[in-house]
Amino acid sequence: MAFSLGTSFRGVLIGKQSAFGTVATAWKFGEVDDESFKTNYDILQRQDVSRFGVSKTATGKRYGEGSVNMAMDTSPFFAYLCVGMYPKTAVSGSGPYVHALTEIAHADGFDGGDDYSAWDFKIYRDEKMHRYTSMLLNRLSIRANVGEYVQVSADFVGKAEGSDSQTSPVAIGASLDDNPHTVDALHFSQATVIFDDGSGNTTATTSLASIEFDINLNRDVDASYSLGNDTCVRAPVPQRREITGNVEFFAPIHTDTFDEPTYAELIASGGSVYDPSAGTPAIKLLFTNGAEIVQFELLRVRWEAPESTISGRDTQTMRVPFIALYDNTQNAMSKCTITSAQLGSSAL
Repeated sequence: MAFSLGTSFRGVLIGKQSAFGTVATAWKFGEVDDESFKTNYDILQRQDVSRFGVSKTATGKRYGEGSVNMAMDTSPFFAYLCVGMYPKTAVSGSGPYVHALTEIAHADGFDGGDDYSAWDFKIYRDEKMHRYTSMLLNRLSIRANVGEYVQVSADFVGKAEGSDSQTSPVAIGASLDDNPHTVDALHFSQATVIFDDGSGNTTATTSLASIEFDINLNRDVDASYSLGNDTCVRAPVPQRREITGNVEFFAPIHTDTFDEPTYAELIASGGSVYDPSAGTPAIKLLFTNGAEIVQFELLRVRWEAPESTISGRDTQTMRVPFIALYDNTQNAMSKCTITSAQLGSSAL
């Protein structure tokens, strides 16, 4: 269903490409707070011995990059952001459908069975639409704080604006390709966090003030160029996957209630690693408004040194950074599951 526009409009649409270097044929609208897509390029400079300054220049490597920030929801737009990080999908259930998203290993991409998707963005900026094609997700960030909507940030990198034979910018048309969805975003009171140090705990903690984590693929943009081209000719290669984050408790944890990391174990020699052996995750984050659910699982977690100080009569809290580790049993670091009536029965 189309969405009629006025004389000016702001918005972001995402489309899934069949391959890098192609263009999408269908798009999904996102309730995005802001975007920052732009084209970057190097300037090559020539200075010879006969002149005291630069006399010649040329445009060097060109590439596109940008971010979108939004409140977490269960729309197809947000689901596409997750698919950019978890390309393998399996669908079960019926209205709402359960989409289980998992990571891929380097071997999966090598044998052609699975690969990271390239994305086609339409960026509506008042009178003009900007087109960024062959963009690859590089970083996905999730942040949940008491008193706020759950925030999502996604960073992309890929071809320069107007590549893949797409003229950009162009005048905005009369309607969008997709009607904005009507489900509200998820917020702090709809979030639960479960820790499991190996005891099999399934009860959510009641001590958290906030939790945040970033998943970063550290894509190598330089490896996406070739002689004879000034922008990317292949998808920027993913390198080491890194998952880092922080949890903040309302008070220092000296005695755990539901497997929260305690101050004593965090500062002990050797630190603390949560490595459940029963296939349950070390940290499970569940965001739901009832039938609509977003769930992230971090399988193994290495806690870092805690931070807990006092200042005046301010409340003393405890902040603990962590890194996620690779799980040799499940051959993964994390998982994502989205349950939503909006996503349908087809794989994303």
